[in-house]
Amino acid sequence: MRENENFRPILERLDEKAPGVELLSQTQVGKILGICRQTAAKRYPFHDGYINKVALARMMAKECGSTRR
Repeated sequence: MRENENFRPILERLDEKAPGVELLSQTQVGKILGICRQTAAKRYPFHDGYINKVALARMMAKECGSTRR
């Protein structure tokens, strides 16, 4: 399976916003995306209040869709 073209830029941006961390809390995701914690919790599958940064980047890239034709 090929990597979504939006995945790397999104992951790099998440790394800029939260360097040195692998797991992001609902509050961190909310702040990064400019949404409230509750909306982040509804939108993404957090486990015990945290989500893996790579998994989040994949989900966000999938939401963006591919611009390639």
